[in-house]
Amino acid sequence: TEMTLQGLSENNLMKYTQYGNPEFRAAVTQEILREAATQIGDQLGAYKSKEFLSIDEQEGYIIVHYKAKYTKDEVGIRMVFDTNHLVAGQWFE
Repeated sequence: TEMTLQGLSENNLMKYTQYGNPEFRAAVTQEILREAATQIGDQLGAYKSKEFLSIDEQEGYIIVHYKAKYTKDEVGIRMVFDTNHLVAGQWFE
């Protein structure tokens, strides 16, 4: 999660997808990451830290909820991991 959030904040595709599963890596292009990084940066600022909130399991996926601190605001983040503990998805809540 840490590397993924840092990669997003830095607009660094290699860092962002480093721990992603094949489907996650295939879905994220540099253009998609740039657009997301710009939007998150404009709204929340640069990524600072995260706090673990809870963990669930659903349909074979591990769902971890965090509260992430950015320079402008805090936001809930849901990270989804597959059975190999690789990132399968990320949502801002």
